[in-house]
Amino acid sequence: MADTPNIKPGLAADIIVNVDFKRESIDVRRAVVYDVLDKRIILSETSPPIARRHVGNRIAVTYSVKEKDDLVRYGFYGRIVELIRDYELASAETVVAVVVEQESDPVETNIRMFYRVEPMGDSGVALFIAGEKVNIVDISIGGAKVTHPGVHPFEHGRRVEGVLHLDGEAYDIEARIIRVWQTLEHHRITDLEFVTMQFLNMDSDLEDLLARKIREVEREIRFREMFP
Repeated sequence: MADTPNIKPGLAADIIVNVDFKRESIDVRRAVVYDVLDKRIILSETSPPIARRHVGNRIAVTYSVKEKDDLVRYGFYGRIVELIRDYELASAETVVAVVVEQESDPVETNIRMFYRVEPMGDSGVALFIAGEKVNIVDISIGGAKVTHPGVHPFEHGRRVEGVLHLDGEAYDIEARIIRVWQTLEHHRITDLEFVTMQFLNMDSDLEDLLARKIREVEREIRFREMFP
């Protein structure tokens, strides 16, 4: 995508290290771009610092660039490949640095995409798990919270296959069940289960399509809030 601004030295970056689907929170850490060597991005030590245990983990790197009069955020997926304890800056100062291998092209993004949005009935998003259509409570590029009649209950930790529909197109997905529960207010609805699931092994093309759809849903929500 030649017209997409690439990351470059000196930019501030927000690094999404982890999405905790059980607690529904994300771990975002700030860094500065020291250097870019083809697909290798050298970042400052994050705050809080990246640990050795994170090496090999897949992360998302987001950054903002000025386009006309606006700041536009872009992001890509990458993998932490190295921690350098004695990286030398141009000033000859030695610092800790984090090396990330870029794995996808940058696309316009929003950190909120890693949180979940609540699609409306006419949003063009539908999800089937094991052949059963489930009601989407909220969805992100990493997973979803759904409800379904607990006639065939989901099991915590189980991997399931499903089909995600985006604007009429169907995409096979795999997910892991993170949490299954009922709320007190829904006990009167026989066997209604809430299920949190994490999407697994989703390819970058589908992640991009889902990210675009999430941005579209967010815009529609904002429009309806402004003009009810």
